Amino acid sequence: MRILLAATLLTGLGSPVLACDGGRLFGMIDAPLPAQADVSFDVAVVDSTEGGNWDVYLAVGGKLAENLVRTDFGEVGRYQTRLVVSSPDAYAVTATRYIYSAPAYVSGSTTVREEKDIYVFCDGKLYLPEEDFGLGEDYKGQAADALATFDAEEVKAYLPALKR
Repeated sequence: MRILLAATLLTGLGSPVLACDGGRLFGMIDAPLPAQADVSFDVAVVDSTEGGNWDVYLAVGGKLAENLVRTDFGEVGRYQTRLVVSSPDAYAVTATRYIYSAPAYVSGSTTVREEKDIYVFCDGKLYLPEEDFGLGEDYKGQAADALATFDAEEVKAYLPALKR
């Protein structure tokens, strides 16, 4: 009986908590990116005058992205959106703002602050605690906006069919 109960829990029964919590995805979010992207190219639709680029880090097999990063450059910082794919059912988006000490064109300007938001998606849904623990009112909207970054035509060929 105990073995049957354990097997039932391990299969997850479709539960977002068991599908994502503590699994491979969380380790991938924390892991640094490889030193070199497999593919890099400019963004087609520019969000800033300084431009932006895509970096694609392919999964084993070399066709689909395991990490896909869009970086938008600005005069006083840059904004980086990273999609981390463990499976089509378990993925995350991180949105990081890097704030510079002075405008980028000033000698000695460097990153002095990072602000990161993390949005985890399990079974196609934004993973949230069961109780309200004070997430901002706009967290869900920000998550949707961050995920929409990866709807860009130029990267669709690198993405698996993410469950949404």
